[in-house]
Order: sequence, then structure tokens, then C-alpha cells
Amino acid sequence: PLDKFCPDNLIKTHEFVETIAKFPLNKLKCVDEKLLKNSEGITRKVRRNPLTGLAPASLSSGNFRNTYKVLGMCRIDLRVTPIFFKIHRERNGSTEYDDFILKAVNQKFLLPFD
Repeated sequence: PLDKFCPDNLIKTHEFVETIAKFPLNKLKCVDEKLLKNSEGITRKVRRNPLTGLAPASLSSGNFRNTYKVLGMCRIDLRVTPIFFKIHRERNGSTEYDDFILKAVNQKFLLPFD
């Protein structure tokens, strides 16, 4: 996008880097959720025109049965495996997220004071 390096974004990026730099690297974790199956149901294959903001029309399937999601977590810590994930069929809600975090704690991916 054309506005990626606008002054506001550069200031926010600098503030983010300064904040993150205050934490020990082994305490940082990144969590994300992705759709694994039926990805044609979401039209991410086209980008918006940066000048007009319009996205070209595209056909997509309305069949959202048999969709799978993956919740994943990664970290920089030599004491544990760097990647932890869970694949499930349900929607990602608070229950699935709670189960994911409890599983990470039980399997010692998340350590005390993380």
C-alpha cells in the first residue's frame, strides 16, 4: 500500500520497537489464527487499488462446512520448542483460545512468568 510508510505509521513502528526492546526476548510470543480449509471462501487473492480503495469483484464459495482452523504460537526461547499449534474444526472463540492456552501451559510451552 502507498501509505505503508506514512509518518504516523513510522512513529507507531518506532514506539512499538522501543516497547518490545524493554522485554527479554525469551518472554516474547506471537499468536495467530488461520483458516486451513475452504480458503476460497475468503477473497484475499486480490488487493485493493491503493489509489481508489476498491477491490475487484471475485467469486467465492459459500460453503463453510468442513473448515479447519489452526491456532499457532511461536517464541524465541532455547528452553522449549519454538512452535506450538492446535488444529480444530470449531470457530475460534474464547473457549477455543482458553483451551489452547491451557494446553500450552500443560505441555510446558508457556513457562511461569511468561
